[in-house]
Amino acid sequence: MSRRSKTTTKAAAASATSTSEADASISRAINIDAPPEPKKARTSMSRVKGRRGAMSAFTNIPLDLLYDICSNLDPRDLFALSNTSKVFRSVVTGPSSAPLWVAARERVGLPELELPMTDLQHAHLLFGKGCAFCTRKNAGKAEVYFRARICTATMKDSFADKASTPGMAAINKAYGGSLSGHQLTLTVATGTSRKSYSFAERLTHPSAAASDSTSSRAAFARYGPSYYLPEVAHLNAELKIKFPTEDSLNDRYEDRIFAHRRLRDGHKLRRWVEDQEDAKAMNKDEVRKARREEIERRFKLQGFHPFEFTGNFLAQILVRKPDLLTERTWPNVEATLRSVLLAGRISRRKQYLSSRITALKHKNDDSLPLAAYWPRSISLYTAMPAFKAACDVEGHVELESLWATHQDAILDELDALVRTRIEAMLRVLAAAHAQLRTARHEDKGEDVLTGMELSRMDVPRLPSFVPRRADQPLVATDAQLHAFLTDHPLSVFQCEACHQLCSGDWILRHVSGYDCLKSSYVDKPVSQWALCGEPEHSSMWIDGVTLARALYLRQLLDETDLVSPDDDLEQDAKELGVVWMNDEDRLRKVLKCQCGNFVGSSNPKYSLDAVSEAHEHLVELRYGPAGVVHRMTTVVEYTPNFLAEFGRAEIDVYDSEDDYYFGRHARPTLMYDSEDGMMMDSDGEPYGRRDVCCVM
Repeated sequence: MSRRSKTTTKAAAASATSTSEADASISRAINIDAPPEPKKARTSMSRVKGRRGAMSAFTNIPLDLLYDICSNLDPRDLFALSNTSKVFRSVVTGPSSAPLWVAARERVGLPELELPMTDLQHAHLLFGKGCAFCTRKNAGKAEVYFRARICTATMKDSFADKASTPGMAAINKAYGGSLSGHQLTLTVATGTSRKSYSFAERLTHPSAAASDSTSSRAAFARYGPSYYLPEVAHLNAELKIKFPTEDSLNDRYEDRIFAHRRLRDGHKLRRWVEDQEDAKAMNKDEVRKARREEIERRFKLQGFHPFEFTGNFLAQILVRKPDLLTERTWPNVEATLRSVLLAGRISRRKQYLSSRITALKHKNDDSLPLAAYWPRSISLYTAMPAFKAACDVEGHVELESLWATHQDAILDELDALVRTRIEAMLRVLAAAHAQLRTARHEDKGEDVLTGMELSRMDVPRLPSFVPRRADQPLVATDAQLHAFLTDHPLSVFQCEACHQLCSGDWILRHVSGYDCLKSSYVDKPVSQWALCGEPEHSSMWIDGVTLARALYLRQLLDETDLVSPDDDLEQDAKELGVVWMNDEDRLRKVLKCQCGNFVGSSNPKYSLDAVSEAHEHLVELRYGPAGVVHRMTTVVEYTPNFLAEFGRAEIDVYDSEDDYYFGRHARPTLMYDSEDGMMMDSDGEPYGRRDVCCVM
């Protein structure tokens, strides 16, 4: 349609309208008895001028109905309604709006104030967002004592507190301090927070570290009474005019009463705000609880057990989120939390199965002779197929039932792993035994230790099940292997990490657990854990020289009779009532080197400990003077426990004025011999070990 045709149409419509109105007025004039035309209903827009916008559909509601609706709203809703349009603002701020606000405040439990505020000011203080001093839209929490919302920037620039040094300096500058300022200024001035801190709390506050900076004043302002500096200056000048002398202070001062009322109102509002925050937190907890219960319900339908919802699951942000679960958000929540539940299920199974293995490892069950040698490493267990298969079973399975189903497969795999390691150990031992027999046949001697004649040594034979060749398999029962490692004299091995010389039984326990502090071998993968005797993987090792030395030193200990070295001390012990069950607890054999050192001592039950210490001593001698050989001898001495018990009994019956008597069991008096460079005892014998051990 063209512009001209549009103009013509509008003109025709206007002409028709005016004609109809004229005809109506004429008909009313002719028919005087006709009823008058009904008045239009009064709406909320009746008194509002200007064009009507998008809210016209709501503004056409009758005014009485709109008041009925507003009478059911809270102060927060009324405040939000006042910011929507001029129409609704006129409704909630008009002459008839007071009952709306009173009812709204009663509905939410807001206290009545002694110094009332306007309804909008009251609502903006508690429910608004904008700062009262600047154009910033987010002002944080309301300062109920100051009756305004204050942003951090305004607090930093225009407010100061008395709790910090820079804050008090700013206040003194504003009103002149105690010398030139009025004494009622800070009493009457409006403060923000009324929370007080002790002197110790102020020193430990984070802002105390930078108490000379402006930012620290702003940081601490939220934790102590802060004052608006322009108000302090203005109030100080006003008080000086109104009360110039101290006599005038005796008069009634209404501003002071005003300040106390304002303080009481602040207490009321603060308690209400804290109650609202507590109620809000409780509501969030209820929402979180409903969300968690719904998530658990859905996962239970998928087969997860209630005890699988552990602390790690409950700590997930998707579980603790204070929003109700919806069908739209469930797919993302399910994908993330399902992986957490599955990982937790596998972790619990690993821990449980490992604990059952550890329990059997320390049980000393005769039906499981190799259990003591099982590794103690969850990372190694998880690499075992049987253990991994048990952890990866689909769906929920009771842990006891899971162990009962997979126990045999897991234990068989552990025994096979240990047998592989023992087989490697025995092959290394067989090679060392062959070297020893060859050296014995050629009658070779020791380059460090004298007296060890291989031709006169009694070298035990290896059991028939020990493989001598690389292609010979190990054919032996678990009980045979355990008996050989525990009791056979050829069962001697050395830990390559800490160089301890131990029996096969002890060395396997040593490297399969965490007893060796220098070795990380327990965390090796399965493919390397069972290797033995190879330089790049060896954890247990033995050669012909070390085996011969261990056999010789053990032979020296075995040939030594366990005879008491001091008959007089034995008689005194009997008189003092010191009784020991057997000689093995009272006496011990000691290996002594020709250089004078006691290099190894042990209870006869564990004579290999003395052999290990003597072997370590002989290894150190290799770095001493070249061409020097040494001789080992054995002596018998009393155990430290027996000497301590004897000393206590002797001290109890000893009657002397000497205050420093310690008994005959005490360490001998030591003297230093400058010529030999050694510590000597009272008999002139060397005592202790030296850094360099050689024959002088």
